[in-house]
Amino acid sequence: GGKGYAYQYGGPCGEALGMKILATDDGKQMHELHEYVNFEGSTPERAGLFFDDANRMGCLAPMYGGKIESVKKGDYARAYLGTAAPPYENWTWKKTNLAIWSPRVVSVPKVGLIVVAEIRSDPIRTSLCSLDIDSGKLTELLSFGDLRPQQLGIDNHEPLGAEDLPIGLAAHQGHVWVSYNQGGSVYLAKILLSQ
Repeated sequence: GGKGYAYQYGGPCGEALGMKILATDDGKQMHELHEYVNFEGSTPERAGLFFDDANRMGCLAPMYGGKIESVKKGDYARAYLGTAAPPYENWTWKKTNLAIWSPRVVSVPKVGLIVVAEIRSDPIRTSLCSLDIDSGKLTELLSFGDLRPQQLGIDNHEPLGAEDLPIGLAAHQGHVWVSYNQGGSVYLAKILLSQ
């Protein structure tokens, strides 16, 4: 509809960290559509904004800390999924079933919502998933494998080689194209989806 949308996370030092959904009419000035901070002690991180076939906007937001999952590396809470109908000012949030990182989301005709993200459970891996926007459930369809088995256990926060993450996701003629870094090299996968 001629508008642009963005996601912002963080906050002033010493205050609760939250997220905002922003919009622009001219590509120069942003205004706030929505702010959310109640993540049960978790901290929002890099998220993926998307639209579904019903013109709802979604925000798939990874979380760090708070109520955590048992993983080999770091403290990662399950991601949150926010949804809103136009004009995208009233949002509903729910917790998903997986702890994820760096999600990319695309709506694929006749298939639904497809996500590529790093799954933060043992082993940490990058996977292609389907997303049920109504339940918030992520289902793994295909794993690209444990991208850094030698790099776990180095510190208590980001795994070493954090560049080994999904870069992009696009859908075209029944396929999804996934680009990701692995060991400093960029790979591209073309995946045929069942319809």
